[in-house]
Amino acid sequence: MGRWRPAAGRQRDFAGVWSDNLLARGLSRAFDVPVQAIPGDAGTLLAQATRGSRQLLVLDSLQSPVQYEDADAYRAGLLDLEARWFAPLQKALAAGKIQRLRLEASTAYAALTWDSDRRAQWQLWRRPQPLAATAQVLARGEQ
Repeated sequence: MGRWRPAAGRQRDFAGVWSDNLLARGLSRAFDVPVQAIPGDAGTLLAQATRGSRQLLVLDSLQSPVQYEDADAYRAGLLDLEARWFAPLQKALAAGKIQRLRLEASTAYAALTWDSDRRAQWQLWRRPQPLAATAQVLARGEQ
């Protein structure tokens, strides 16, 4: 949890936190980072956030379907996240409205991380990979 506490004279890692998760909200308040409830979609968040600032968005809506092994709810939740968050954020990244996007997902085995910036959107020579192949690459820590 050291990333939350800014060192003396050092800027915070995030200008704001957007979350309905009680732990994330509590940590934000404890370290004096502004926290807000998650808006309805990425467009609303981008309109409300300060342009050029680092924001942390905690989307944990898939946690319950994973814990209860509810594949149908997981699939529906993933499609909802894709429509309301992932696709619009990727589009904003490609359009230069945001400079960098980092996705992190916890699993039972490891944390998966994916980073992208606007330059990466132009790597047309890379063929899209199936989700299973992408998950394996992320699990190995490759990009």
